[in-house]
Amino acid sequence: MQLGATTFCQPGYGDDGTANGGVIADLDVWIDSILLPAIKALGLPNEGPRRSPSFISPGSRRAAYSVIVSDERRKGPLLDEWMEPGFSHAYSAFFSHLRPLTAYSYNGSLHRVETTGCVSRISEEPLLTRVEDNIRLTRSDWEQETRHIRLVAARKATQPETIAYQWKRNSLPYQAGDVASVIPSNDPEEVSKFLRALPPQIHETSDCILTITPKMLNTAEFLGVCCPFWPKRCTLYGWLIFCADIHALPEREDLRALSEFCSLEHEFGKDQRAKLISLSDLSGAALYGDYVLREKRSWADILHDFDSLRAPGSQLTVEVVLGLLSPIQCREFSIASSPSYEMMKMTCEASDKPNANGFAIELCVAKVEGTTPLGRAYHGLCSSYLSRLNDRRRESPSEVRMWIRPGTFSGLPLELSSESQSNKRLDVPTLFIGAGTGIAPLRGLIYEREAMFNLVNGLENGSMSNDINNIDENGLQCDNVLCFGCRKKDSDFYYEHEWQKLSQTGRLGMLTAFSRDQWHKIYVQQVLEKADAEETFLTNHLLHRNGAIYIAGGPNMARRVKQLIVESLARACGDDQKAALRILNQIQLAGRFSIEAWS
Repeated sequence: MQLGATTFCQPGYGDDGTANGGVIADLDVWIDSILLPAIKALGLPNEGPRRSPSFISPGSRRAAYSVIVSDERRKGPLLDEWMEPGFSHAYSAFFSHLRPLTAYSYNGSLHRVETTGCVSRISEEPLLTRVEDNIRLTRSDWEQETRHIRLVAARKATQPETIAYQWKRNSLPYQAGDVASVIPSNDPEEVSKFLRALPPQIHETSDCILTITPKMLNTAEFLGVCCPFWPKRCTLYGWLIFCADIHALPEREDLRALSEFCSLEHEFGKDQRAKLISLSDLSGAALYGDYVLREKRSWADILHDFDSLRAPGSQLTVEVVLGLLSPIQCREFSIASSPSYEMMKMTCEASDKPNANGFAIELCVAKVEGTTPLGRAYHGLCSSYLSRLNDRRRESPSEVRMWIRPGTFSGLPLELSSESQSNKRLDVPTLFIGAGTGIAPLRGLIYEREAMFNLVNGLENGSMSNDINNIDENGLQCDNVLCFGCRKKDSDFYYEHEWQKLSQTGRLGMLTAFSRDQWHKIYVQQVLEKADAEETFLTNHLLHRNGAIYIAGGPNMARRVKQLIVESLARACGDDQKAALRILNQIQLAGRFSIEAWS
């Protein structure tokens, strides 16, 4: 609307707390009371009142693919199928369809390459990285499991390039603050559970080689059908491990499609078919919200609960399963490392190190797990996948497929101050504000600035400047100031020893907020508010020192910190909030204020 667009109809807003259906009920009411009347008022085609969300006939799901099940059975480790010569080309084609549009492209030497027009074949493929470290950051008995994962991408070229070439900033493999788009795989144990919920005629052939061919869906029967791209050659096991999102929550139209395949020979087949239909109807929005959304019932849970789908007489087939499930999507994590700092370490270390002919990416990953209102345990797909990498106690992968794309934080100030002949200052002081795993991109940004500072000053790896005569007592005048919040200092203070080391050398000022270490809660915005009240810290930083601010973490924290900054600027403008917002917008346009927040 700010750019001049007009709304087609009144916007709709959904709230998961709405009685009798939550956001799904809100959506239905908006469609029926606002969207459809707006379509009718404009004279656009309207098929009349909706009776169910099943816009796609169940038959079209079954007919979307032609599958040939070979008598040949695959042998070998389950997690190696995507790399085997007979399957690798088909899997590569599938993975290429998941590539983010803005992902970087690399040649065989892992140099970033510019692409014009269509992306070249090699650049469509994800980076293949191997796990070097997988370390738990939180205390072993702490409620949250957070891990530091170091991944190394190895060159494909036989002739290694010189490290000096990579020191050019435009040839670094990625930039500090970039994002890793990781392709997770399903847990083999969960795949086995899913297979047991399928009819015997399906799971008994799970290791047979499949040839999958999508059909031409250009008739009226298939209008609106979205046909996922699957590998043309794989096994059902491999497809479920690497391709199908069995963790996804089925949509209402998926349940309507499933109802057709309940076996009426089963004792409760007719009742279960009626139950699936009622879950998919508009009148069943509350039931769907309670049963699927709030209890996070995945495909495996649905298939397990409705056992008539695997009973004798069920018409559920491999073709149907291929048409129902959606592909696994990339999960994105802010990179917690600095490419320049990594290159600096490579220069100082022996050339025979494992990553001397590649580059490293570090992630800070909090494992998603919890219980539903009825006590059902759940966990996140990708965070669980990453947490079990190189787990010797169970079958787990050691290679990770990913792309790297530009992140929110760009234009990080790296120049040294022209006023200091001794090169003891960076030109733009920077305040980094983060909570929890929001520390990940901030860690990369801090180390990127320190790498540039050390490079210009000719310091070796790990030898930070010890000139602390020009900083104040609490370090708020340092080039880099980190304000970090977590729950308890001795449990989830991520990278504490690194920050202590930088603080001791005078290169980092620290403000901390440990919300549970005292009887009253303390958050980063309160720590900043105190510093601002005592020393007008925020106003001095932005206006008098021409500093930059980077914020990363949850949206509530980011919103409150931004409001605190506006209030601080308003006091400097005679309590004029509008003037403060204009100043902050100008600072943001100049690249000195940026937020990366996620829920």
